[in-house]
Amino acid sequence: MGSEGQAPRAPMIAAPGKPEDELLHRFRAAIDTGEILRVTYFGGSAPGSTRDILPLQVLPNGMLRAKCLTAGQAKVFTASKMQLNEAGTETYILPALRHPTYTSLEQVRGKVIETVTLTGMVLKLGPDELGCLRLSVHRVVKSTGRPLKGADASLTYSPTQWDIVASADGSFARSNERQSARPYCLRAKWIKQSLTFKELDTAAPRFIDALKNRPTKT
Repeated sequence: MGSEGQAPRAPMIAAPGKPEDELLHRFRAAIDTGEILRVTYFGGSAPGSTRDILPLQVLPNGMLRAKCLTAGQAKVFTASKMQLNEAGTETYILPALRHPTYTSLEQVRGKVIETVTLTGMVLKLGPDELGCLRLSVHRVVKSTGRPLKGADASLTYSPTQWDIVASADGSFARSNERQSARPYCLRAKWIKQSLTFKELDTAAPRFIDALKNRPTKT
């Protein structure tokens, strides 16, 4: 019972399970954006348990490969046994109420520096050629031990975005500078396209996972 003077809390009603094809469409979108989803899974060793997952790959026969953040490892799930918990359901955590794991690229650097060092590569943190803060991984020249200028992988923070316009004299300048809705950008030579993220807590796990799954030859 609520305390005197307080309005009673509205009951939380779980959303019904979605069709499998709609779920797979949602998972594909999350793979593109790097979004972390909260689901209830009615299979496995603990049916009905709630899990936070990072979708990685939609497999044939309605299967999904995802990193289970609850268990801390990648697993394969059956989509027809999953229910997506969205805003308004009992197990959903509003983004504003989450406690962020990562608050800076320096924290991400501390998380991956050992992994990168063991591969013989170099980790850099600093402004890129556009003045954006970038965490980047570089191979080194064996004869000199110096890192290559180009990065094999990077996670960049750019709070603003802009258009590049050409002047009559052939020079280029920024125009229409504005706030970026997705300020974090992940690039890697072994990932087909750049990925952008709204929050560092979403971007950092994808960057870490990309480094752990780096091909031997790139």
